Amino acid sequence: MRNYLTTNDIAIITNDKVEKSFNNIDCQLYAVIRLKNDDNENRRKTFEVRTDLVAYKESKVVNDVDDTGVIDNNNEPNFEIISKLSFVEQKQGWSMHTFSYDEINALAEKLDGLIPDGLKEIELEHFKLAMIFLQKRIEDSPWGIDSNQWRKITPEDYIK
Repeated sequence: MRNYLTTNDIAIITNDKVEKSFNNIDCQLYAVIRLKNDDNENRRKTFEVRTDLVAYKESKVVNDVDDTGVIDNNNEPNFEIISKLSFVEQKQGWSMHTFSYDEINALAEKLDGLIPDGLKEIELEHFKLAMIFLQKRIEDSPWGIDSNQWRKITPEDYIK
């Protein structure tokens, strides 16, 4: 089981806190998407999706230290407090979702107007995959979460 988040995740997240953890922490839902199998012969792909509870936790970060580990004139470390998106607990284990190539292409066509310009090939693939699962979440509305609560995660979401 993976208890951490990475900026390399293909993921979607809720806009706001939507659920409390067992320890009564207000959390957002974070769904990670991974390709499990690409079956060219049968023209279908299987993905695994896992949903976790996440929250922002404060963390100290040392700013530009010199060789001695200090930066200011008082020989004190210079810290900055940041809020970092962090794993809280697992909401749902890995679930499998299989789509035919035709279904994937049809969903991708719907996204044509939403694709940002200038994405590299891998970024484009990740964007489309996240958006397809975003669309799926909107259709299925799991856990009673309103369809407009989900969005694709961005690099800016990891640190506030």
